[in-house]
Amino acid sequence: MKPSDQYFLPTYEEARRAFRKRSTDVAAVWPEASLTQYAVGKPENNNTTDIIAADAKYHSNTLIVVTTGVHGIEGYAGSALLQLFIDEYLTQLNPNTTGIRLVHAVNPWGMKNRRRVSENNVDLNRNFIKDWSSVPASLNERFEKEKKHFVPEGPVKSWKKQRRDLLGALGAKVFKRGVYGLEKAATMGQYQYPTGIFYGGAAYEEPVEKLLSRMDEWVKEYEAVVHIDIHTGLGPAEQLWLQVPHSDPRKEKELQKQFGHPEVNDVQKTDVMEIKGEDAEYVKDVYSRRHPDKYIFSCLLEFGTIGNRLPDQMRALDIVVHENQYYWYGAKKEADARELQKEFHQLFDPPEESWKQAVLKKGKAGFDLVLEKEAGMRLVKK
Repeated sequence: MKPSDQYFLPTYEEARRAFRKRSTDVAAVWPEASLTQYAVGKPENNNTTDIIAADAKYHSNTLIVVTTGVHGIEGYAGSALLQLFIDEYLTQLNPNTTGIRLVHAVNPWGMKNRRRVSENNVDLNRNFIKDWSSVPASLNERFEKEKKHFVPEGPVKSWKKQRRDLLGALGAKVFKRGVYGLEKAATMGQYQYPTGIFYGGAAYEEPVEKLLSRMDEWVKEYEAVVHIDIHTGLGPAEQLWLQVPHSDPRKEKELQKQFGHPEVNDVQKTDVMEIKGEDAEYVKDVYSRRHPDKYIFSCLLEFGTIGNRLPDQMRALDIVVHENQYYWYGAKKEADARELQKEFHQLFDPPEESWKQAVLKKGKAGFDLVLEKEAGMRLVKK
């Protein structure tokens, strides 16, 4: 495996350039492979989602789709793992029966500007809604009750004081009601406050609409589709959590047994009552219902950064809330602005070499498991 600095690149433009160059490597295995891109936002801003596509030469048995950068800043780890995928698996996949779609930066504006959300403040992983008519703006009533804490207005005056106030107020609620209700209120997704955290939008955001229009066509051509989406942030630092959507018919214990591996620290199913508009749930449920004759598998590989204990969750919520406030209103103190950006980057794109090495090592293990268990690949362990 190459050094981490050859996988993790410092800017969106450098990562995109490196990814585009890899299309020639893919073409060495699939001569008809193509590199395409589509603009997101104004064309003059040069924010693009890039796709390396290659189709099975003879029999369209299995399509492997890897998506990255749904949460923009998380796309740096995603870009690194696309490079790793090309290095490690091109010669192990059967081009006669297997196709690939490697998707770089679903949310290019977010990746370039190191934010999780789109230019319109939409959390794309709360925007993959199956039926918009079933999502009232007031869906998340708990969020509405905590609005003054989750959507503070005006510039950040003193992050230290605001952090103390936020954690004090929320800590009291956790003591009374437990962490579950607060966590659900914050992360479920909300559709009422466009400047708030975890805002899911009012209709498909441009990056989601453009990706789904392509996915619709890709799925039609293959007997089986295996989708892997790359994320960072949730869970203990340097650990991998494999998330399978609620609509997968298998029970969590069965999945844990199937994907059990020393490098996979946890396997869990998501709950559609707790999180709305997630891409893996959309892919599994919608395409399985549209194409009952096909096998559809979708999952998230989530690489942890700070932990999942209550203090870690509270810290993460504080950072997300006040980074969002800073984006909209600025900060009175330059020191607060610098510290907020530093902490936000630490939460989703840590600079530590040990974390990057863990992403590469555990990411390969995650790819191995999904390709072997779900795509039926016979891989040679290197």
